[in-house]
Amino acid sequence: MSYLNPGRTSDIEPAQDLLIAGSFPVETKEVDIPAGAEIVKGSVMGRITSGGNYVLSLTAAGDGSQNPSAILLQTVEVSGGARKGLIGRTGNYAAFKLVYGTGHSRATVEEPLRALSIFLTDVLEN
Repeated sequence: MSYLNPGRTSDIEPAQDLLIAGSFPVETKEVDIPAGAEIVKGSVMGRITSGGNYVLSLTAAGDGSQNPSAILLQTVEVSGGARKGLIGRTGNYAAFKLVYGTGHSRATVEEPLRALSIFLTDVLEN
């Protein structure tokens, strides 16, 4: 079962792309990403409270998206308008592959993500 199946939980091979870094099941969901700049795979995403769109999580945001809540599993080009994107809502991810929005770092996102069963690791599990 592929981790690119929205709404499914799967046991995937960690070596697929090094973003997924362990055996904890990855639950995915297809979400709306509003128009803006390209958001790259591995970005730490936050959910805008009104409307439910997902954007790159920035600490200065005041719309709910300042709270990290997912990992983007594919690069999404939204300069031409809003698009769908696939996020990981659970899983174990390689911290060195993540992209942090302004004001965020591993230190600021690790605990909030852990509460959502999103775990960051330094090495790949065997």
